[in-house]
Amino acid sequence: MKMVALTLSHPAERKGDITPSGLVDLIWVHTSIDDRLEHIHARAWPGGIDVVFFLAVTSSALASTRAGAISLRAISSAPALRGWSAEFAGGQTTDLVGSSS
Repeated sequence: MKMVALTLSHPAERKGDITPSGLVDLIWVHTSIDDRLEHIHARAWPGGIDVVFFLAVTSSALASTRAGAISLRAISSAPALRGWSAEFAGGQTTDLVGSSS
């Protein structure tokens, strides 16, 4: 299992439109079983929402690709996310200790 952190930022005029749990729901709606997403954690900050994706893959590159694709799919498809952007937090994926996949 791999963990990937992204920051989803909202336009200034849309601050507070979406809660972290609302964003998680929108992400799940735009996720397919082939993405291998297992869990999402989200936390708000003044400029947007930090999102951590937990994916059942063994490659860090694949985890980053899938988390980015899921985020962009949600942003481009969900009217509530119009104007939002996504970027990798620190540009790194992390191996979860004690996990195997």
